[in-house]
Amino acid sequence: LNGYLERRAPWKLLKNDETKAEAGMVLFQAMEALRLVATMLHPIMPEKMSELQRGFGFAAMDIAVQQWGQLIPDSKLGEIKILFPRIEIETKTEEKLEEDLVEFTDFQKLKFKTGIIETAEKIEKADRLLKLTVKVGDETRQLVAGIAEHYEPEEIIGKTVVVLTNLKPAKIRGVESQGMILAASSKDGLTLLTTDGDMPSGSEVR
Repeated sequence: LNGYLERRAPWKLLKNDETKAEAGMVLFQAMEALRLVATMLHPIMPEKMSELQRGFGFAAMDIAVQQWGQLIPDSKLGEIKILFPRIEIETKTEEKLEEDLVEFTDFQKLKFKTGIIETAEKIEKADRLLKLTVKVGDETRQLVAGIAEHYEPEEIIGKTVVVLTNLKPAKIRGVESQGMILAASSKDGLTLLTTDGDMPSGSEVR
């Protein structure tokens, strides 16, 4: 039906007095097609098809007749409603993004500082974990990091990394972790976040 209307373009035919009658015939045939559609789909979607029938004035006739040419000329149209409103996907996406946002005051609660990895060793029976000692300013912290599949212990010693310093300490596989080092990950692997240039240990990251 949509392809038929696109090809015949009754909105164009109406602009010319000589083709107005042809435009009327196109619309009349389109309404007859809708009547048949409403008849065939009524058992499946009775409420929606009843709305369609009332809107196009089909309710006054025998809608059960599934034969072409049953539409009465000059039928009076009723109130036509949108049967299937469009779902606003964009609105839902915006709402989801709004839910993911945090206030700047929440971000300010997190404290990030640079730290230099002094030692690194694998944790027994934990293939993904390394135990690190990291010098953060005047203090040395013990951290547990899930980077053993991406780095050998010896290759990260001396690296300047970014440490979340006010994270509540937690025990991981029996080893206390006093913070978290930051890393970026993708399907291709994981990379520690390091500083661009030499930065003293304990420098604030903001």
